[in-house]
Formats: sequence, structure tokens, C-alpha cells
Amino acid sequence: MRITKADQLKYKKNLKKAPDGDKLEDTVQSAVNDHLKRRWVTYLRFPDWFWSLMVKKFRNDETIFPSLSEAFAGWADNICFYPITEKYHLCVFIENKSKTGKWSGNKQRNMSDELNYQVPRSAEKGIKIVDDFVKDAKSIGLIIENHLVGERPILCSDGNYECKDCNYDVVNDDRYCPNCGTKVNWE
Repeated sequence: MRITKADQLKYKKNLKKAPDGDKLEDTVQSAVNDHLKRRWVTYLRFPDWFWSLMVKKFRNDETIFPSLSEAFAGWADNICFYPITEKYHLCVFIENKSKTGKWSGNKQRNMSDELNYQVPRSAEKGIKIVDDFVKDAKSIGLIIENHLVGERPILCSDGNYECKDCNYDVVNDDRYCPNCGTKVNWE
């Protein structure tokens, strides 16, 4: 999906209103969220007000604040999910930053390295990341669908069926071999 004239005008209008870096990050965040909704991508987002509320309400509570901070600190702005099969989803982590934005701490930097956060520094880059993510998820789904359709199990002389890959017994309602996970095709 390409960026429409309305998206460009909205982005430029927001840029004029926002001379400081925080507002620019909000503009990137808003553009990415809007685009995720347009592309029907399921995502988890911890809004900025959540962090402000957490700090404001629980900062002095020595039992609650450390556990909340440990559980939620470092996660990306958006954790996006797209189905690739009936059973599995592909996930991407998007951490929106302004051109001069920095990591909020060592935990976020380490999680970014470990989970390969995508870091758009403009609305256009954020929209491209979402589009590439959806395109890749659809491609992976097609590959899985076309190449992992399953094998018909082997009918043994005793009337039982065995997995073609590992010779483990499978029954009529098994969609996958319980031993090796190979897809079983009963058609």
C-alpha cells in the first residue's frame, strides 16, 4: 500500500505543529498505528500514558513498581502479529523514534538487539516496515501452504497408518504426526 496524498498532508501538517523531537516521535507513532489499522494487522501497544500512570502512581511503592518496571520496560512501541497459517503468526517489533531519539535504557537496547526491533525514524519508513512485514508474512504463508501440504500416511499390513517420515503410528484425526510434527494429509 502506498502513502496517499491525505497521509502526506497529515504528516506535513503534524511536522509544522511539532518543532521538538518528542512531537516528531508522536507523529511517527500515529502514522504507524493508523497504517497498522488500515492493513488489518493485529498489534499490542502500551501507550505512553500507561508509562506515565505507572510512574506517577507506583514510583514510591517498593513492591509494585519494580515488578511492573521489570515486566514492561524495554518492550517495543508496537508488537505486531500477522497470521501465516491457522496455527502460527509472524511477529515484528516496531520501536518508533524521532531522528534524534535514543533508547530509553540498556534493557531496551539489549531487547532491540535480541529481538531485532525495526526502528523507523519517519512516518514513511514506519509505513514501509508495516507493508514489508505484511508482504513477507503473506509470502511465508504461501510457501508453507504450498510446500507443507502433508504426505499421505502409509497403510500397514495390520490396518494401522504410519507417518511417512518417521514411521510413527498416526490416526485419522491427527493433522500432524505426534512424534515428528510432519503434516499428515488424509485426502
